Amino acid sequence: MRSDAELVEAALRGERESFGMLVHRYRRAACAAATDVLGDPHAGQDAAQDAFVAAYEKLAGLRKRSAFGAWVVRIARRRALDMVRRQRPMVSLESQGDPADYRNDGQLDEQSR
Repeated sequence: MRSDAELVEAALRGERESFGMLVHRYRRAACAAATDVLGDPHAGQDAAQDAFVAAYEKLAGLRKRSAFGAWVVRIARRRALDMVRRQRPMVSLESQGDPADYRNDGQLDEQSR
């Protein structure tokens, strides 16, 4: 069985099946990390898939080749957190109504109470 470092080096040389082996090796861990954040297995799979695409694109920048697994799991977790941030509803200040009117002494006026 080839090590992660060997598979990363082979993938960098253009051996796509080597990267496929890395995906197979760490797919479950990446999905689990993303699902943990998102609470939805389908969304977790999407985040993990995005993580592997990002990892493939940035593979040359991975200094410690043997740390591929931990690296791709971190990417999956970050992708999931990004998905959570994008899903949060934005609340416009206009929808909050008029701000309360305060009297000079710092107390709310009658209408605001």
